[in-house]
Amino acid sequence: MEDKEFLEKHISKGVTKLLNSSVIMSIYPMIEHIDAYDIEGINRLILRIYVSDPEMTKDNMYQKELDPYYLIDYHLKKYLPYFNIPRNYKFGFVVVGPDGNIIHRNFD
Repeated sequence: MEDKEFLEKHISKGVTKLLNSSVIMSIYPMIEHIDAYDIEGINRLILRIYVSDPEMTKDNMYQKELDPYYLIDYHLKKYLPYFNIPRNYKFGFVVVGPDGNIIHRNFD
């Protein structure tokens, strides 16, 4: 395995573990789990956020206290140095409902 491939897997696994910690889950109890994927060659990390609330929609997710932008900007970006993730990394997200349908997505 090449060093770059190892680093990409390390970043994805480390970020996934961080975002599924009990601290994050206590702040966002509607989140079932989060998967992180590093998109090779474009310096982009995509979060796939699975929620358990069947009533959640793009229009009401902020009222239900899920703000994916804040999750990324506040809870994730402060840990970038620990994962050796450059500041020029871009982030995107997909919020997925319990039925597997996409509620909201943003890829910058």
